[in-house]
Amino acid sequence: MNKESGFTCKHKRILVVEDDENLASIVSEHFERFGYATAVSDGRADVMDLFRSFAPHAVLLDIGLPGNSGYHWCDLIRRESRCPILFISAQSGEADQILALMRGADDFVCKPFSLDILKAKIEAQLRRAYGELSGGEEDLLSYGDVRLSDRKMTIACEGREAELTKTELMALRLLVGDGGCIVSRARLLREVWDDECFVEDNTLNVVIGRIRKRLAQVGSHAEVRAVRGVGYVLEMPEEEK
Repeated sequence: MNKESGFTCKHKRILVVEDDENLASIVSEHFERFGYATAVSDGRADVMDLFRSFAPHAVLLDIGLPGNSGYHWCDLIRRESRCPILFISAQSGEADQILALMRGADDFVCKPFSLDILKAKIEAQLRRAYGELSGGEEDLLSYGDVRLSDRKMTIACEGREAELTKTELMALRLLVGDGGCIVSRARLLREVWDDECFVEDNTLNVVIGRIRKRLAQVGSHAEVRAVRGVGYVLEMPEEEK
């Protein structure tokens, strides 16, 4: 993922992978009116060829596509890039949204949707990935045995390191920065997604689940504990604080 100095929506590139030609055109034209460059794929050709040549800053991805599903393309994109991926789909069941987030998506927008809300969600992700919230300089946070790098987008513990998606990084930044203290669900939703009203309840739960897996992956003794009705807290065993 390339960092760019001075965030601006203009000249940012968005790849729209959607087989509904009318909807793809509406979405593309809407973003172009605000200075974005867009490319559209209906999912029939190799999406990765277009992804590599267009080098988008963000991807809008449907699930139900001809040939391979959106999940397949999300997997392939995540092998090469950490650019924001937002699913836009009529397959809006809880299982679909959880699977999308587990495959590495940053957000999920259910059809039908407001173009203004979609644009706001894209811009929030772009600010986190490329703008003033992206941590252009090395910014290390630590709590217990956890080391978090904004610049590298990694979590590390005693020489073991794992890459993070942008949403994982943003949530971990709050949990690590307030290590030992409760971080409310409202704050996590507001600061990770800029949104408390339009984020599905399960979205945060899935991201927390992925964070727990990252902690286990690097061998950290830290645990993310849910505080019923309040939020989450990152805790270390007493002897390792």
